[in-house]
Amino acid sequence: MGKSVLVTGCSENTIGNGLALEFAKRGWTVYAVARNITKMANLEGIPNIKPLPLDIMDAKGVLAARDQISIEQGGRLDCLYHNAGARSTTMAIDYDADEKKAGEEQPYVRSGDVRMFETNVIAVMALTRAFSKLLIAAQGTIAITGSGASRVPVPTNSTYNATKAAVEMYAKTLRLELQPFGCHVVYVMTGAVATPMYSESMTLADDSLYKPISDRIVAGWDRRPGYVPQTPGEYAQYVVERVARTNPPKEVWCGTGIAPLWWVQKLGLTWLLPIVFSRRHGLNTSLQDDVN
Repeated sequence: MGKSVLVTGCSENTIGNGLALEFAKRGWTVYAVARNITKMANLEGIPNIKPLPLDIMDAKGVLAARDQISIEQGGRLDCLYHNAGARSTTMAIDYDADEKKAGEEQPYVRSGDVRMFETNVIAVMALTRAFSKLLIAAQGTIAITGSGASRVPVPTNSTYNATKAAVEMYAKTLRLELQPFGCHVVYVMTGAVATPMYSESMTLADDSLYKPISDRIVAGWDRRPGYVPQTPGEYAQYVVERVARTNPPKEVWCGTGIAPLWWVQKLGLTWLLPIVFSRRHGLNTSLQDDVN
């Protein structure tokens, strides 16, 4: 029996879609997951790919998918690839639309912050537990699409940054815990890739305390001339070649703009990052007179 992989977040034009296609090219049986199967239309009919409609926060659906894969793959799964992700860009102290509707007296409403942690962290933990026996049987690999955001304090991205930092530490700990079973955990430190998430725009709420410097905050997201993100296909080819190895590396760094971060860390210059991003987003400006 050939190798098998489950990849989450496989909607068209995403990293997951590119990963699914690349694994399939290499002869793996690919269970490509997305909430809406119509968003994986380009994967229909591709040899070795089995599109699987699944909400990764639906416990019953996850267990049903596990049982299906267990039957079809003889109780084994060679790779579980956590790729599904969510992001929103806003300032940490600004309320999102759901929170405003509920009112300040209910600050823990199921806001965008909660949904991001559910998708980016909790679902990773839940799927890992659900598929652990299949992975152990195959001495398989768990791969996680991470982000440079786990190590860089990018303003307007506080919750997303926090989810990626959380899942990176989870990956490091999980790697130790699965070592006795011969399993591997790969954290993929991801830079810019040309996906819908990359194209998201940044806006501030009308009542944001940051309105006086909104132009500078938004301008912080402007890309430098010549800054071209990798395509999902280019990214997937580089990453899958490494994740699919019998003894994969603990980390893979891939995506436009990720190499400079590697060098910043290598040279011990991470102290520069808060200074750079503070200036880039105009946060080295005092707003005390505007709120008093």
